[in-house]
Amino acid sequence: DPERDNLLRMVNTLPFTQQHAVRLFYLEDRSYEAVAEQLGMPLGTVKNLLFRARKRLMELARPEEVQAA
Repeated sequence: DPERDNLLRMVNTLPFTQQHAVRLFYLEDRSYEAVAEQLGMPLGTVKNLLFRARKRLMELARPEEVQAA
């Protein structure tokens, strides 16, 4: 699937901890708590990592819309 491949390429551009959190949460369907435990981080840190990752992925997917906002 070309869309999935493109998304995975964008995920690979994220900082390592964001990549890892995204893979665990979205691709392995783990809970926030499970991701926090796996990464050895506080729950708030994991939520922040995922927030920043989603924001960056949106910027990469639609750079013209983000700049116009």
